[in-house]
Amino acid sequence: MPGGRRYRGGAMPKSITVLGGGNTAFAAAAKLTLEGARVTLCELPEFRDAVTPIEASRGIALEGVAGRGEAALESVTTDFSHALGANELVLLSVAG
Repeated sequence: MPGGRRYRGGAMPKSITVLGGGNTAFAAAAKLTLEGARVTLCELPEFRDAVTPIEASRGIALEGVAGRGEAALESVTTDFSHALGANELVLLSVAG
């Protein structure tokens, strides 16, 4: 992890699933990737259009208050069994 950053409860998990396909989920997935985690982004199949633009490249350009950089996600999927079984931590992003 860059700078040896530590998180509440210890080191940041090495693999994280982010559930959601909106701007907040994209920003969180990019930020966590840039911090050194392997991130899987997962969206509901009925909202596949939200993640289609990044499915092939798995890339998100982050620019803003969360930071800056090009994040290469581990995976982008609508397969929840894959996404939930692949990682140590799950982060759910919901519209508010």
